[in-house]
Amino acid sequence: MDAIQNHRMPPDWIYAHEKQRKQEQWAQERAAFAAEEETLRLRYDEERAAALQAYLTTSEGMGGIRRSILRSWISIGLSNQTASAMPPVMLLTAR
Repeated sequence: MDAIQNHRMPPDWIYAHEKQRKQEQWAQERAAFAAEEETLRLRYDEERAAALQAYLTTSEGMGGIRRSILRSWISIGLSNQTASAMPPVMLLTAR
C-alpha cells in the first residue's frame, strides 16, 4: 500500500515472493501437462505397435523386413546364400 501511495519501490521480498509464486504455478501447470502427455504417449506407442504388427502380417511388410535385414547382414559380411536360407523368424530374432 505504501508503494502505491508514496510512489516508493516495493521491497525485494515482494519480487522474491512473486517469483516463487510464478514458479509454483508453472510447476503445477507443467505437472498437469506432463500427466496428459504421458497418457497420450502411451496411447501413441500402443497404436504404433499395433500398426507395425498389422503391417508385418502382410507379405509386403515381411518382404520389406527380410530385404532390409538381408542388406544389413550382407553389409557386415554374411553371405547372401546363408542369410537367404534363414527363415524370416530367425532373421528377426538373430543378432
